[in-house]
Amino acid sequence: MAVNNSGLVLEFDSRTISVAIRFLKAKTPEQRAAVDLDTHYTKEYLDEQVGSSTRRAILYQEYVKGISSTGMQSSHGFDGQVNACWTHKMTRTEIELIRSAGFLVSVIHGRHDIIAQIYHARRLAKKLQPVARMVDLHGGHLVSHERTEEVNQALCELISASGKKVEPTWWSEKGSLLGKTSVEGKTYSVCATPELGLPSHKLIVNQIHHFNRVY
Repeated sequence: MAVNNSGLVLEFDSRTISVAIRFLKAKTPEQRAAVDLDTHYTKEYLDEQVGSSTRRAILYQEYVKGISSTGMQSSHGFDGQVNACWTHKMTRTEIELIRSAGFLVSVIHGRHDIIAQIYHARRLAKKLQPVARMVDLHGGHLVSHERTEEVNQALCELISASGKKVEPTWWSEKGSLLGKTSVEGKTYSVCATPELGLPSHKLIVNQIHHFNRVY
């Protein structure tokens, strides 16, 4: 356990420490890709079968290709990234500016994120009450890839609530504003928002299974 410069308590379990050591030792695109996958996603997500392979194997090839094309992170880049993670904070003034700005907030976070632990997301959502809703999902750091359906729904609910100008206390405490629909056998989250100036027949539709090919 440690406390960073902003006073946030950082808890390190054995898995987090293991990943951190691997991250520091990674000197090749292959090594960096392997550790990046373990920091970005949950193990069960990576181990799922996608066709004849696992999602881990498919993403590993994509990560190696991407890292190889851009080169390994420089030492200055690494130092800057560590410094940003360690010293990042939001001041009371910034929190109050967001709370009083007149818009609703969704704090969407993967509860198994080992980079930005969910404790901090919950703490932020609490500070932003009553305008914030906490949405914690079963996922890792890239929860938008891992839980596409739920993230899409949370975003669509935010759009709908903003269009309907619901009271902040309702937003932070109540349930969904959304419906579901099916088009050509695929399920979609549907958010009708005439209050945003869209024609009544227009719908904001998020395709739930967009990333399911690989991600």
